Amino acid sequence: MGKKKVSESQTWQIICLLKDKTKSQQEIADLVGVSRKCVITTKRNYEKKSVVKELPRSGRPRKLTSRDESYIFRKVRINPTTSYRQLTFDFSSKFPNVTVSKDTAIKKPLLTVLDRSKRLKWCKERQRWTGQKVFVKRFANEKYHPKFCLPKLQNVGGSVGICGCINYRGTGCCSIYTGNLINLCT
Repeated sequence: MGKKKVSESQTWQIICLLKDKTKSQQEIADLVGVSRKCVITTKRNYEKKSVVKELPRSGRPRKLTSRDESYIFRKVRINPTTSYRQLTFDFSSKFPNVTVSKDTAIKKPLLTVLDRSKRLKWCKERQRWTGQKVFVKRFANEKYHPKFCLPKLQNVGGSVGICGCINYRGTGCCSIYTGNLINLCT
């Protein structure tokens, strides 16, 4: 549940009702249609700053406009397996006045020395692996949509299994088989 933005008119209503001093904070919240916490926060901000409108927030200003984000979103929807490098290249060629990098698109966690050494060890162990991982960008409810699935055959190249039994007296016979279980029973 996210924060719901309170309009300037609602803020003025809260302040006027607070100055009137005839209603409790909960009654004001019910009248205006906000939470009691919102009334308390509005009162505190007004007493501190004597301003109703929302002041600019600190922090780094946004680099991308909503139009820029829409363009990136459309590109991802067309091809969900597009790499971040390709997305930044496409975006930079379309909008040369805005410079973006892979770091603009994704946040990286801070790593300790121990974390870095563990990651390096993990990568070295898997350096010769031939499988290539494909990252797909999709919504959670699109998990099984054919556009976001890679076709994969099961049981290619044969199979091996173990057949055995356990009863109240202990374990029974155990057989290792290849192929189907039906071949073992005949």
